[in-house]
Amino acid sequence: MYTRVKFKGDVGQVIQGDATFSAPCTFNQTTHVTMASPPTDDRLLTLHQRFEVAARIDVLAALQGVPSDTITRAVLSEYGVHMRVSDLPQRHYLDVIAELDAQLEEARRPARSVRPWVAALAAGISALVAALGTALAVADEPPSHCLLQGQTYSVGAIAPMHTRDVYECTFDPSAHPAPYWAPARNLGGAGTPRT
Repeated sequence: MYTRVKFKGDVGQVIQGDATFSAPCTFNQTTHVTMASPPTDDRLLTLHQRFEVAARIDVLAALQGVPSDTITRAVLSEYGVHMRVSDLPQRHYLDVIAELDAQLEEARRPARSVRPWVAALAAGISALVAALGTALAVADEPPSHCLLQGQTYSVGAIAPMHTRDVYECTFDPSAHPAPYWAPARNLGGAGTPRT
């Protein structure tokens, strides 16, 4: 095919892309670019698929002891369908079946006789009872020491006080239920007050 080319000015304009063709246009190309996602498959479930979903819902309802409408609402509401299995698109069929199978497996699993938190609670209570029993057993024994400036002294120990008096750690259950400091006596003159 022969086309005539008309130049305005220099031939270098052809290289730069400023050439004008005088022949009629015989070539037309249109390109359409679509950025949208492909259309979704909105076909509804087949009769067989609806029966499969309904059968699983009925078994789950019988195992849990609740009406099947409750389970239908709970499962199908996640997919924007309210109350009717026949309104569910086929693209959600496998997800619904997988979810119902997981719930059926959980419902058929035998219930554990002891939950994990119950075992932990029982262990905590038994430790508390053991600690209280030990504390009560030790509480029957009288304390065997006196405290002075953060140090312990056994019954019969002698210690000088800030007043330069000598005191003895004494235990007399009729006077006091625990050992206490009393002025020391009969220390060979060490316990007599100085004047």
